[in-house]
Amino acid sequence: KGHFLVCKWLKEMGASVSKANKEGQTPLWFACSNGHLKVAKWLYENGAKADVTKMNRNGITPMHMACRGGHLLVCKWLGARRHIFVFISY
Repeated sequence: KGHFLVCKWLKEMGASVSKANKEGQTPLWFACSNGHLKVAKWLYENGAKADVTKMNRNGITPMHMACRGGHLLVCKWLGARRHIFVFISY
């Protein structure tokens, strides 16, 4: 579902849109991983632009995860921003 309204509310309460967890995964990373395009766009427009190419601790980017999950619209959106990724084998 993406919980778009929850994301907006959390930001209003002072939450960071780009703070990574201990694994290096940001909110944008999770949105792309789960195919939540509306949330990914909102995060990007609200301060998470640098996160589109940010790798987690294992070197995995939001694009990797979007592709792996078969989230074509998210992949196209990321690709339109020229945020190209390196192919890795799983």
